[in-house]
Amino acid sequence: MTADPVPAAEHTPTADPTQLPDRPDPTVHEGFPHRPSVRTILFGVAGARSRIGGALRALIAVALPGLVGLAVSGGVGAAVSTLGAFAVVYGERRLHRVRWQVVCGYGVVLVGCATAGALVGHGMRSWPTTLGWIVLCALMIAIAVGAAVWVDLLREPAPGSFLLVLCAELAGVLVAHSTASVGAVIGWTAAGAGSALLVTLCAALPDVWRSRTGRADTDSPGITSTPDPERTDTPTVAERLRWGHRSVRTRTLALRLGLACVIAGGAAIAVGLPRPDWAVITAAMILHQGPDRLLGSWRGVHRLVGTVLGVLVLAALAVPLQIPAVLIIAVAVLMAVTEVFLVVNYSIAMIVITPLAMILGELAPPASLGPTLFARILETVVGVTVAVTVLWVVLPRAHRSILADANARVAASITDAATEPDSLPHHRRLDHALRTGAAALRHAAHCEPEWARRRWPAHHGLHTSGRELLADRERAATAAPMPAPPIRPRPGAPQDGSEAGPTG
Repeated sequence: MTADPVPAAEHTPTADPTQLPDRPDPTVHEGFPHRPSVRTILFGVAGARSRIGGALRALIAVALPGLVGLAVSGGVGAAVSTLGAFAVVYGERRLHRVRWQVVCGYGVVLVGCATAGALVGHGMRSWPTTLGWIVLCALMIAIAVGAAVWVDLLREPAPGSFLLVLCAELAGVLVAHSTASVGAVIGWTAAGAGSALLVTLCAALPDVWRSRTGRADTDSPGITSTPDPERTDTPTVAERLRWGHRSVRTRTLALRLGLACVIAGGAAIAVGLPRPDWAVITAAMILHQGPDRLLGSWRGVHRLVGTVLGVLVLAALAVPLQIPAVLIIAVAVLMAVTEVFLVVNYSIAMIVITPLAMILGELAPPASLGPTLFARILETVVGVTVAVTVLWVVLPRAHRSILADANARVAASITDAATEPDSLPHHRRLDHALRTGAAALRHAAHCEPEWARRRWPAHHGLHTSGRELLADRERAATAAPMPAPPIRPRPGAPQDGSEAGPTG
């Protein structure tokens, strides 16, 4: 016997979730998200230790093709393989069953981004300088906005769209400055993507052994953003794209990101800065992860401080980096450190990403170190200023609309799931809507705490109703008896169950 379905009336909200009350309920306050402290934002490194395994995979994925290429050709061109090895970062924090698929998919995308950037860079050799930078910046903006929307709809974890934009940018600059040919950039990027896939497959072997011996997959517990083929409660890519279609959050993200990148790139070109692409990617790095004004503003501070310290790190390494083997190893180490801190502490990540990007852009330390480092700082200032200004000026109350939209989707999902309690897709949609709504409330609490606190009681009640509905279905599924396994007849036995007699 199975548990009786819960009546829909017990979980259907009675009030319009988009019209949340202005008066707070003093009895409902536990769980309200608070702003993180300045100390945590600036100096927090929680979770860094758990990413050491990913750092080792990133180091090997970059060093393997780099050192092999160095041994074969004697040049540092193999360092370009780092662009494809970025794919290994996207496979982290995933179940081993799907990790290789994610790395393979992002490897293909990175090769595509490198190809597009290299072709633009080839054109920049003959185009007027201003036109060349406009086209490269336009390509970067298209990739940044398109990839950010895709990542936001799928609720993908960091690094998001950043490494895709960086790949296209560096490929274009390498070819435009005749540092590498189009074929070399594409070939080495593909080699790096292949190295990332190989490292991922080898690293998954211990996980496969643990799963076959009955041990849990401890590397990536829980539901990941990538569907696990052996789970039925994880939404598919198509479902997440359909559920997030036309969401206020995604539209806000795309508008702010695109506008900031256009203004930053245009301003850098207008004032004659040598690398306007650096201003574009600075704006993209600040805004691509979402509409949270508090965290976005702090990312701007992290980017500025990290860039200044990063150029000092590059200046200190300028002499030893002239040795090809040291350059390859340095790129691999910088990539590994990036993997550790990109999610944990953005400012520390910027300290290593800055020299990493500058080395890959020229495959050598800058020839004129002082002017180059000063120019990168100025371009960063332009990008940070524009991005933070857009974050606060463009749609300044977007967090209110985002929260209302998210709660409306939660209410609709509760109604559907309560009406059809046996529908697994409806419950997957409800779980997805609850996660999205929780993120919307957290962002609203960061942007406008007092307003969000007044909306908290109704938000909390709505989400409690949704979680109870999911819990009821989980209990019903647990109480349902397991179907009896089918009885397989012995080989040679007749299908009707009678004993087989002698023949002939």
